[in-house]
Amino acid sequence: MAELYGDKGRVIEMVEEYLRFCRTNPSGVDEVKSALASFIEEDAKYTQIKEVLIKKTQDDPDNGLYVDLLSWAFVSKKEFFPAFIQLKALDKRKEQGGAKVFKLAKVCVQNKEYRVAEKAYEYIMSYGRNSPYFYQAKLGAINMKYARVTETGNYTEDELIQIESDYKVFIADKYIPFG
Repeated sequence: MAELYGDKGRVIEMVEEYLRFCRTNPSGVDEVKSALASFIEEDAKYTQIKEVLIKKTQDDPDNGLYVDLLSWAFVSKKEFFPAFIQLKALDKRKEQGGAKVFKLAKVCVQNKEYRVAEKAYEYIMSYGRNSPYFYQAKLGAINMKYARVTETGNYTEDELIQIESDYKVFIADKYIPFG
């Protein structure tokens, strides 16, 4: 039914059908993302999809399905900061330890969206050493700073010295769980 709505240009009804499908078939989320991908490329349709998902997220903020699809839509359009806000809010509500935020941080680095990556890594590190992602986030943040300064070529000697120091402190950490 969702495909028919899509073919007719009835985007809101299409999204509603896909959401119904996902609620009854949670393993079908990737299939739905694939189906929505071509619609997200068109700005007008993306706006409609985003509005439906925002409304659903506001009505049921604990429903990870809506946040997952909304953050995926944001990332698809390279709108990383709104994706971060959504995933961070869900992470806090569901106490997920930063798993999805960590994945987003890595995507942000790959896309050279360093400002959002830095915020994501800082958020994960705010959990402290007990977080399963603490050390990965800490190293990710240092690697991100190095990538940012070396890729732009716009850095000071002090920045390089600070990055070197951060690496040394990280390596010397006696609580580090890996080699």
